[in-house]
Amino acid sequence: MAALLEDSSRAHGHGGFMADAPALLNSPLWSHILQTLLPKFYDKVRAQEARGRSIISMFENNPVCAAFGLCSLKESGRAVVPLEWDVHVDKRLCAKWTGSDERVAEDQVLLEEILNSMLIAHGGLGALFLEAIGLPYAYNIVRATDISALGGFVFSEWMEVFCRALGLYEHAQRVEGGVGRDVSGGILSERGAESPLHSAAQPVIHFAPELATQEAVAAHERLFGTPLRVFLDLKSSLAKPALWAALVGALNARGILVHSVGHFTWPQLCLPTHQHVRGTAHPAPLAIRLAHTFGDVMHAAARGELASGHCVMFNGGSLLSSHLLPVHGPAGHAYGLLPGVLGALESLARTGIRAGIYVQEPALDRAAARILVTLANDGHLPLGFAWGATTTMTASNPSSPSATTTAAAPADGGRAAAAEASGGLGRRIGPAWLGLHWAPALTGIGWQGWLGRHWRGVVGSSEGESE
Repeated sequence: MAALLEDSSRAHGHGGFMADAPALLNSPLWSHILQTLLPKFYDKVRAQEARGRSIISMFENNPVCAAFGLCSLKESGRAVVPLEWDVHVDKRLCAKWTGSDERVAEDQVLLEEILNSMLIAHGGLGALFLEAIGLPYAYNIVRATDISALGGFVFSEWMEVFCRALGLYEHAQRVEGGVGRDVSGGILSERGAESPLHSAAQPVIHFAPELATQEAVAAHERLFGTPLRVFLDLKSSLAKPALWAALVGALNARGILVHSVGHFTWPQLCLPTHQHVRGTAHPAPLAIRLAHTFGDVMHAAARGELASGHCVMFNGGSLLSSHLLPVHGPAGHAYGLLPGVLGALESLARTGIRAGIYVQEPALDRAAARILVTLANDGHLPLGFAWGATTTMTASNPSSPSATTTAAAPADGGRAAAAEASGGLGRRIGPAWLGLHWAPALTGIGWQGWLGRHWRGVVGSSEGESE
């Protein structure tokens, strides 16, 4: 029986609910909405699906998938949670922003440019590597990347497509038998020109940028009864971290409530002390220190870099142990929490450190997911589980309708997913260090275990759990 992540245990919609992609495609209504709004992207997804390959990562930060995830939560009577946005900003513009009292007017103009050009996209490994070593080229690379390959949308385009998706959904609810019909209802007006965002672009529906944001915010509040809430996963690093606080204020001015902000470079987390959205006061965003593995978290705590009141989120796969099976080995796979996990999490909680987890959904085995969901539901993760699906489970084979709704075994008996869940050692990590298949290996740092196991030397506990 599959575990269901409780509302109180869900941190935010990881990747903008990217793991809901199979469910979206299985919905006649939402599949039609996606095809209507992003026809070229839709064709690429169906082609990938026909080849039997994973499509989940193609939907990371996709505005239609984000709208689908929120509507799915609402329809199932569950609490609507913040969306995750991976964010890249143009460093050339950011370098001109001073934060000086003498240049308030000039900085405000620059801030508007920075926000309007902000990319909501994860970015590929190359761009993230350039960002990590401090080179200013990541933004341009991500902007030139197709949305099906971890590229994305500038802020106003994302808001526009999100708004249109919610509008088509609302229209379908008013039309008798809306599923399977032309749900555009005459309100869709595509611009003939290609989007400047990416060379293999989608036709973009034309709105003035300000109107797109206003309409999207209004539609979200109308449908879900709350302001649009986001978790900003900051991919860019800035020489002036104070600009992040200014950017939060600019989003507030557009009616968007920033629930939390995360960065792997913790000194970058310079945030405002309060927020005002549509005339209502809100608390400051949570500053979330991101880490790759639980080992990183425990070492940071031992060095005094984490203290009471801090929030930290890491890859939940680094909590798991699993038997290492070859790809073509026998069916079945055993998972469990690494020894000492529960005691270590309790130790963090006693010191006032709030921990949470995320995962790499395309590489997550459903049996491993059940352990992590149970861990969150049992209250061991005060910050929650950033789960990228509104359904119970995701799958490495997203073409199966049961993959996101049940814990049924995959067609290969779980062998491929088991190899992924063991840290990729059966297929990915091994040749990666020899220069082969290095991108998926490095992108999936800590995939369901292995790379984070060095933390055990810090904890020194034997407490464990297995399934």
